[in-house]
Amino acid sequence: MQIHGMDQADRRVAKDVTTLNDDAKLQALGYQPLLKRNLTAFSNFATSFSIISIMVAISGTYGSVALTYGGPVGAIWGWVIVSFMSMTVALSMAEICSAFPTAGGLYWWSARMAGPKWGPFASWTTGYFNLLGQAALTAGMCTGADGPGAVILTNTQLLGVYAACLVCHGLINSLAVNLLGWINSVSAWWNLVGVIAIIIIIPAVAPSHQAASFVFGSFTPQMDMTQVYGSAYNFLVAMLMSQWTMTGYDASAHLVEETTGGDIAGPMGIISSVAASAVVGFFYIVAITFSIQDYDSVMGAAATGNSVAQLFWDAFMARFSSGNGAIAMWMIIVVAGFCCGSACVTGNARVLFAFSRDRAVPGHQLWAAVAPWNQVPVWAVWGMTLLAFLLGVPMVKNITAFSAVTSIATIGLYISYGLPVFFKLLFPKNFQPGPFYMGRFSIPCNIIAISWILVISVVFCLPTIYPIAQLTLNYAPVAVGIVMVGSMVAWFFPFIGAYSWFKGPIIQVEDVTLVDVKADISKAGSSYSEA
Repeated sequence: MQIHGMDQADRRVAKDVTTLNDDAKLQALGYQPLLKRNLTAFSNFATSFSIISIMVAISGTYGSVALTYGGPVGAIWGWVIVSFMSMTVALSMAEICSAFPTAGGLYWWSARMAGPKWGPFASWTTGYFNLLGQAALTAGMCTGADGPGAVILTNTQLLGVYAACLVCHGLINSLAVNLLGWINSVSAWWNLVGVIAIIIIIPAVAPSHQAASFVFGSFTPQMDMTQVYGSAYNFLVAMLMSQWTMTGYDASAHLVEETTGGDIAGPMGIISSVAASAVVGFFYIVAITFSIQDYDSVMGAAATGNSVAQLFWDAFMARFSSGNGAIAMWMIIVVAGFCCGSACVTGNARVLFAFSRDRAVPGHQLWAAVAPWNQVPVWAVWGMTLLAFLLGVPMVKNITAFSAVTSIATIGLYISYGLPVFFKLLFPKNFQPGPFYMGRFSIPCNIIAISWILVISVVFCLPTIYPIAQLTLNYAPVAVGIVMVGSMVAWFFPFIGAYSWFKGPIIQVEDVTLVDVKADISKAGSSYSEA
C-alpha cells in the first residue's frame, strides 16, 4: 500500500512538473495560462481521430464521389495517394506545433513564421480561413446520410434535427475538460472498434465477393451521367472523398494548452490521427468494396449519399433475407457521426477562443472569456455552434447549395494548414525547432505538402457535372472567394480596416522566458524527490 501510494504521489508530482514546464513555454510565447491541463496525450489524439471519423466521411461520399468518378480504383488508390500526401501536411504542421504549442495554432504560427512585417496580415488571413473552415467542417459532418430504412425528412425537418444535434454538442462541450477528454477518448475507441467490427462483419455476412481485379483495378467513371470526360479529370474528382475525410486533425494543435506535455502530445496527436485513419480507412474501403453484391444497386443510392447503407442492406438481405443487421451496422456509423460532431465543436471553440484572445474577432471579450467553474471557453463553444447552424440554414431552400459548406471546409482548412508552412519556407530564420523536428527532411516534406494543397485547392473548384447550371454549379470557388475577399476587405478597408489596429497575436506576458519559472520547476522537482 505504501509503495502504491508513493507511486501515485510520484506520478502526480511528475505531472505537476510537466504542467509547470508547459505553462512556462506558453508564457515564453506571451500568454498567461488560462485553460486547465487535464487532457492526456491519448485524449488529444482521440479528438483529432474522432473528427476525421473515417466511417462517417467515407460512408457519406463513397458512392456519390469516389465510385461515381473513379469506381473502385478512385476509392482505393485515391485513398492511398491522399493518405500519403496528407501525411506530408501533418508532419509539416506537427513540427511547427512542437515549436509553438499554443491554442491559436495555425494563425499564431503564420504570425511567427512571417515575421514582424508580414506577420499580422498572415495571421489575419490564416485565422479566418481556419475559423470558417472549422465551422463548415462541423456543419458538413453533422448532416450525415439517412441510412437503410430511414424516414425521409423534409429539408426543414432535417434542419431541426441538425439544430438539436448541435445543441447536444454544445452542452457536451460545456462540461469540464477532464469529462470532455473522457468523452472524446470513448469516441475514439468507438470509431476504432466500430470500424474494425464493420471490416470483419460485412465481408463475413456477404454471401459473395467481388474479384480482386475488380476491387483494385476497375476504373468505371459514370461519364454518361456526369458529362465529365477524361480519365485524369475523373480520377482527381474521385479523390475528393479521401481528401474530405482527411480534415480536422489540426484539433490536436488547438488543444495543446489543455494537454499535459503539449509540445510532444500535440504534434504526435496530429501525426498519429492521420496515420491511424490512413491504415484503418484503407481496410474499410477494401472490405466494403469486396462486399458489394449489386453494383447497380449501390450506384443507384449514390445520389442521396447512401451507397454504403445500401451495400450493407444488400449484403444482409442476400444472406438472411432481412435488413435488420444492416440497420444495426449503420447505427455504428450514426453514433460515430454524433461523436465526430462533438469533437468538431471542441476544436472549433478553441480556435475562436484563441483568435478572440488576440482581439481579431468582433465580440472578442465574450468569446475569449473562460468559465470560472471549469476553465472552459463556454461562450466560444456556443458561438461556434451558432455559426455552424447558420451555415446549415441554406438546407431549407436549396440542399444543393449546401455543398458549398463541405467545399469551404476542405479548401478553407487546407489553405490554413498550408499558409504557416509556406511562410516557414519563405522565412526560414523565423523557425526554431521544438522537440519534434524532421531535420534535413523538413524542407522537402514542406514543399510536397504545399504543392499538394495547391493541387487540391484547384481540383475542388472544378465543375463536377456538366452542363453547368444553377443546381449543378460547384459552389466551392464562390465560397472560397467570399472568405478571401471578405478577409481582404476587412483588412484593407480605409481608416478602420484591420491593418490599422490588428498587430498579430497579443503578448499578454512581457519578458517571460523558460528561465523565469525555473525556480517553480525546481521547487516542484524537490517535492517530487521528497515524495
